[in-house]
Amino acid sequence: MYKVYFKNKVVVFTSDAACRAECRMTPQADERITVAKVLQNLENYNSLAIISPRADEVFADFRRGFRCVDAAGGVVCDPHGRRLMILRDGRWDLPKGHREAGESMECCALREVAEECGIEPRLGEHLADTLHFYPWENDYTLKRTAWYRMYCEEPGAPVPQTEEGITQAVWLDGQGVEQALENTFSTIRRVMECEAERA
Repeated sequence: MYKVYFKNKVVVFTSDAACRAECRMTPQADERITVAKVLQNLENYNSLAIISPRADEVFADFRRGFRCVDAAGGVVCDPHGRRLMILRDGRWDLPKGHREAGESMECCALREVAEECGIEPRLGEHLADTLHFYPWENDYTLKRTAWYRMYCEEPGAPVPQTEEGITQAVWLDGQGVEQALENTFSTIRRVMECEAERA
């Protein structure tokens, strides 16, 4: 199964005929699932299931319609159980960014957290990978982001990277995280669910 986010909507490519979604598509053997078809369905629905016994092939074909990029980021924990979150362009987010040429996903995640928040975390376990697509320069980009748990033993005051549109970088307790997740993206909620499941 592949789960792809667009804004706060989700598209699932699956072979499971019982998959629940507001809208369902069952492509014919020679039918292509294009970005245009997906967006047309997402105009009226928040979730779309594309069901096929060839789900891997259907998703691979769909993916070919994008410029693909890799990114990585982290859920940073401090010794008091707080989580580091950033406010970017008016929404709560987790620090993350694009992978540079020749860089491992782990190194990318550590570098991006350091750049966006001004701290030096220690890498922990891999939590999840997320996929989302967005418009970019008259086309669409599909971004795969690898997420890691990270630790900061001496949590000073984070410094937001303002040139990246980040206006706040703060340590939040459990209640603060819950409130922040009311104003974030579906991908970030999913990552935080994965992190909570492994806590």
